[in-house]
Amino acid sequence: MKKLISTFLKEEDGVTAVEYALLASAAAATVGGVATGFYSDLGSFFDGIMAEDDGSGSGSGSGSGGQFD
Repeated sequence: MKKLISTFLKEEDGVTAVEYALLASAAAATVGGVATGFYSDLGSFFDGIMAEDDGSGSGSGSGSGGQFD
């Protein structure tokens, strides 16, 4: 039994596939984290643009105050 366990621990077949799976999962988690942060920042950026645009006379009211009036 001891020899069987020793042989099993020394055998390296299939280790590469496990390493690639771990590497792929770590890369996917990293990309997911970066993408989440990027989309959050991008959403905040556009929310800021929309907040600046509020109340600037976007066509409602008397019609005056536009760029080409």
